[in-house]
Amino acid sequence: MKKGITFAVAIIFGMFMFIGCAIDGEKEGTVQSTVTSEPTLMVETTQIPSPMPVQTPGAPQEFTYDDPAQIIVRYHNEETQQEEESTYEIGEDAGNFSALDAVNAVIFGEDKVKANSIVLSEGNLFIDFDNSIYDINMGSSGEGNVLEAIADAYLNNVEEVNAIYYSVNGEDYSSGHIIQGKDQPFKLR
Repeated sequence: MKKGITFAVAIIFGMFMFIGCAIDGEKEGTVQSTVTSEPTLMVETTQIPSPMPVQTPGAPQEFTYDDPAQIIVRYHNEETQQEEESTYEIGEDAGNFSALDAVNAVIFGEDKVKANSIVLSEGNLFIDFDNSIYDINMGSSGEGNVLEAIADAYLNNVEEVNAIYYSVNGEDYSSGHIIQGKDQPFKLR
C-alpha cells in the first residue's frame, strides 16, 4: 500500500510540475538557444530617434548673417578643455561660406576644412564638404567639436537656419569616428 501511495504522490507531483512549467512558459515567451562551435561577438546597439529625413535640398535661398559685421564662433578648445567664444569680422559681401571661414580661422588659423557647397533650402542648411574634413586628424572628440562649431556658427548667426545637414562629396559623412547620414540632420535649432 505504501508503494501505491508513493507512486500516486509522484505522479501528482509530476503533473503539477508539468502544468507549472507550461504556465510559466506561457508567461515568459519562447526562448531559443543556438550553440556554435566558434565564439561570436555580440554588439548591442541603440537606435536613436531622429527627425524625418530630408532627401535633397529644394530651391536654394539667399541668407544674411544676423550681424552684418561679425560672426560669433562658439567652440570647445581642446587644449584648455573649456568652451570659448571668438568674434570673426565679416564684410557686407559675406556669403554662405563666411561662417565656415570663421570656424577655420578661429580653430585652425587657416582654411583647413573646405566645402564643395553650402545651400540653404526651407530652413535646412546643407554643407557638402570635400575630403579635407577627413584630414583634420584631431581624434573623434576633436572632429566632433569642429562639426559642432560649424553647425553652431550657422545656427547662432543666421536666423533662417533651423537644421544642419552634412555630407562629403555628395555622400554620407563617414570618417571612421563619426557616421552621419546626409539625409539626417546633424543638429537642430
